[in-house]
Amino acid sequence: MPFQNPLLGWNVAGVEPPQSLKDVGWEATQKPPAAYFNWTFYLLDQALAELQQNAIHQEKIGVAGGIAKLNAEGKPLNADGTLAGEVTQNEFSNHTGNTTIHITDAERIDWNAKETPSGAQEKVNTHENKTNNPHGVTAAQTGAEPAFSKNTAFNKNFGATAGTVAEGNHSHTAAEVGAEPAFTKNTAFNKDFGTTAGTVADGGDLATHQADEMPHQFTDSAGSTFRYGFKTNTNKDGLVFVYEEVL
Repeated sequence: MPFQNPLLGWNVAGVEPPQSLKDVGWEATQKPPAAYFNWTFYLLDQALAELQQNAIHQEKIGVAGGIAKLNAEGKPLNADGTLAGEVTQNEFSNHTGNTTIHITDAERIDWNAKETPSGAQEKVNTHENKTNNPHGVTAAQTGAEPAFSKNTAFNKNFGATAGTVAEGNHSHTAAEVGAEPAFTKNTAFNKDFGTTAGTVADGGDLATHQADEMPHQFTDSAGSTFRYGFKTNTNKDGLVFVYEEVL
């Protein structure tokens, strides 16, 4: 509660006694000078004024808005006498068990293993400089043509000189390409040698044929087969028909 008694209100400063008087005090027969009394009352009034202005009232200790009460160790106490800011075991357990504000050893290891900005940038730079298709992108994925073997005429210009290719709309004469001129093909054109229908006789067979007196054959109605031919007569002036049965 506030101070109840007023100050003296003494305004005369007086004169401070000498230290020799302060050391021995007043004697029984001495009469104190008024100036010394004024100094004493003025000093008391000033000291009481400082006390009322700066002192803390008892009811302000240990309460909200007041000042803390201290224990013997100089530590602040709550109004109930407990240490100010002291944590109970329950509060401590709740705090240490809070996995949101704290991390586990596994989380710390995982956190420490995270990539650093400089390490990440180094990996990006290394990847950017790779030219060996590290992602295995195929030609089909990029819309490109698959790789294939290029022959000697690959991607050449049209032209009529060495190292160029002929355009499809050009034409050549038979003489330009060394071919035979077109002609009418008769029925015996380009047939194989042989002795059956659809074949042609070999020149060597003709000589054999001419030397044979009976080179031809026929079969009569009875099923008998005969060889026949012609030869010159004895006088060499005519032909004689000759034949014999083929047995």
